[in-house]
Amino acid sequence: MIPSKTNFLIVDDIANVRKMLKEQLKEFGFKGDFLEAASVEEGKKLLEQQVSLETPVGFILCDYLMPNQTGIELLKFVRSAPNFKNIPFIMVTTESEKQAVIGAISNGVSGYITKPWTGNVLKEKIAVAWEKMHPK
Repeated sequence: MIPSKTNFLIVDDIANVRKMLKEQLKEFGFKGDFLEAASVEEGKKLLEQQVSLETPVGFILCDYLMPNQTGIELLKFVRSAPNFKNIPFIMVTTESEKQAVIGAISNGVSGYITKPWTGNVLKEKIAVAWEKMHPK
């Protein structure tokens, strides 16, 4: 089971989506930090700043379609870095094309949610993604 003090990184270029995800995570009982990034570049910087902390980012929720770089670029960065490769990573996106989903899966995404989503779907996907990356 995912610890309630898990720190989340939420990467989406739309502030209202980041806010909604953060509010839902709080409703689910998460009490860690909720870091927000409006771009892939900003998300990478926040992750790198977290490495030396006692409790770094433990979960990533990321949009697929963003200006300059896609969420796949952040996913590739995360999966290729020893400090981040085991962080559960869920795409939360409007992108539902089969090729996009396959691309995310082939690059190691832990879960994929299409917008609009429900709280129950998000909560379930978080639990499944955590177990996938942290098996008992």
